[in-house]
Amino acid sequence: MISRWKKNLLIIIMVINILPMGAVFVLYRIAMATDLPGRGNGPQDAFRHTYSSALTARYISPKAVELVSFLCERDHNSPMDLMDIHNNKIGAKIGIGEGPIYETVAKKVQEGQIDAKDADVVTWLAKSYWDGDGF
Repeated sequence: MISRWKKNLLIIIMVINILPMGAVFVLYRIAMATDLPGRGNGPQDAFRHTYSSALTARYISPKAVELVSFLCERDHNSPMDLMDIHNNKIGAKIGIGEGPIYETVAKKVQEGQIDAKDADVVTWLAKSYWDGDGF
């Protein structure tokens, strides 16, 4: 028989593993609801990264955004990873601000552009890079 503390520890481990997957699913659904094109590497992807980073910065820490970017966007020769890092930084700035997150991110994405270099402009890749159907 599993002792009570081991059982509770197993439950905690399961919750820690399941919550991030649920959060990712919810973020994909929110991004898809924007009806933006380009689920992968396009405006919808830019929205998802900017929005999730804003939420993370506001409710956890901007350092958590840096850590996730470091762990997930590792290839600094990849235009996709560079795009994600760029948008994560913008999201973190939005998150530490005082305004409404969703509306601010939506406005930033609406003002965004392909291959933006400005640190305050959300960016995405050219349409030839988009993956509209896959995650």
